[in-house]
Amino acid sequence: MSEIDNAKEAREKIIKKSLTDAGFRKALLADAGAAIEKELGVKLPSGIKVNVLEDTTKVVHLVLPAATNKSELSEAELGKVSGGFGLPSTKQHGCVSSNTNTPGCVG
Repeated sequence: MSEIDNAKEAREKIIKKSLTDAGFRKALLADAGAAIEKELGVKLPSGIKVNVLEDTTKVVHLVLPAATNKSELSEAELGKVSGGFGLPSTKQHGCVSSNTNTPGCVG
């Protein structure tokens, strides 16, 4: 596969091969980045590190998603502000202060 359509496809391909190819599984555990680049035929972006862990009957790994940027609004917060609030703008309605007969205009 020389082109990856999405991360999910790449992940599925890597996991599937690791279940059927013991040498590939060993390579993933030793140097995940190199094994993935070789298998997918792509270069991982600079600064990206891939860690591969193997579950056992006694050890299970839980992967947490990256923490969100606290300076961004959550979906709920965004919904509260995106609907707008306040008096209608005269510019939105195409009126001028001397034309108070147009609905929504404020003189």
